[in-house]
Amino acid sequence: MEWKEAQILIPNEGALDVTRTVVEACSDDRLVFAGWYDIPGAIDQAWLSLYFRWLLQEPKWMSRYFEIEAAFLEQQIIKAAELGVDGVVCATDLAGQSGPFISPRLYREMILPYFKRLVDTCRREGLLVIKHTDGNVTKLERDLLIESGIDGYHSIDPSAGMNLDEMKARHGEHLTLCGNVDVTQILPWGKPEEIRREVLRCLRQGAQGGGYILSSSNSLHSQIPLSNYQIMLDTAREFGRYPIHLDAGDNRLL
Repeated sequence: MEWKEAQILIPNEGALDVTRTVVEACSDDRLVFAGWYDIPGAIDQAWLSLYFRWLLQEPKWMSRYFEIEAAFLEQQIIKAAELGVDGVVCATDLAGQSGPFISPRLYREMILPYFKRLVDTCRREGLLVIKHTDGNVTKLERDLLIESGIDGYHSIDPSAGMNLDEMKARHGEHLTLCGNVDVTQILPWGKPEEIRREVLRCLRQGAQGGGYILSSSNSLHSQIPLSNYQIMLDTAREFGRYPIHLDAGDNRLL
């Protein structure tokens, strides 16, 4: 722990070099987000079982660990802002298909205060914040999607039962919603008309009135053919330009 405390002010130059390269390569009409600036979660750790045990049995030790990580990440966010990024993606997964990895109480008491520190740092630096997590986050919604102060939420994981239509109704006024195009079945193995139908569904449920970024519900893994991804992009470009007027009976894609 003493070693980690000594590293707080030492930047991750490799990550900053990548950020610098992307900022320099992008034109002024593109938003650039840096990442993976997030409080570490259990899924990131080789010491998975210890992580859960120590959250319960050694809360002071874990708070010290989160304090170190938050202090380091705050410095990293400031440096990324100096390079000219527009926002930050916080990408530690918090849930699986059946729900959160830890209880809402533990999240609220142990992790949320440090996560809010990162969000507040981004605010001071004029940066937007998108929070990514797979899985079903319904039990964490108030803390994660409202109390934290984030600007956007990805991935609205359909394989975990996250419904874009319902999320739009609950959070569309204060959050930009991102994702929901299924990467477990539709993008890997779907027929062209199925992919187009999936994109149309997401646009219909999420885009009307603004506040939605169409994207895959997770990483574009090796089982997704490039041609299928291109169908998603082409369909989004055709039907995702405002003003958007789509209804459940719209069959123009078929």
